[in-house]
Amino acid sequence: MPSYYFDQQEKKCKQFIWGGCGGTRPFEKLAECKSVCETDTTSTWKSYRNEEYGFAFEYPSFYNSTDNTDSEGYYNNVVTLEDDHIINVKVIHDIDIYKILSAHAVLEREVLDSGITHSFEDTSIGFYNFSLATPDSKSSDNKTLLLGLIKHPVKNEFIMFSLGYSSTNTEPNNTPKARRLISSKDVIDEFYKILATFIFIEDASVPTSSFVTN
Repeated sequence: MPSYYFDQQEKKCKQFIWGGCGGTRPFEKLAECKSVCETDTTSTWKSYRNEEYGFAFEYPSFYNSTDNTDSEGYYNNVVTLEDDHIINVKVIHDIDIYKILSAHAVLEREVLDSGITHSFEDTSIGFYNFSLATPDSKSSDNKTLLLGLIKHPVKNEFIMFSLGYSSTNTEPNNTPKARRLISSKDVIDEFYKILATFIFIEDASVPTSSFVTN
């Protein structure tokens, strides 16, 4: 049975063996793909580009973006996106033992000390393979919904995206913050869409039209 996916470059649905709006899941019917994806608003998304670590991605325009220069040894926080949920992006670099480990193994080690059980998945999203970790939903003190980790193809670096609940309940002028009435599933789907736009800037295997330039 054929399945359909949304081509982010041509902005239309096509028949293929994999798919989803972010290249993460197949649609069994063309009509379903069109209704979900061709009405997508990613054309209005903003771009983030990090020259130091050589990667870029796009994100919904309603997120507030804050450059984060906090450094913790081998961990550099680079940017925080915040709305009713928060996405932190950091780079793990130059840890000798990580040179020989896969992204999956590194992600397991990263969450080991959290005291929270995680389930793990390796999957293709957009142009790359990501390792994902989902915390046990029974952990009431946990504020993280999902972690995504990708390994740099050449350097001893890993880029980690963490999706969690925002602790900010007011706008800068102290007025109550308007919150989107969305479920965790909606937010996670949005997170997958963001990961699907991720590129390594100098990756020759990615079509030039996919590069984030603004």
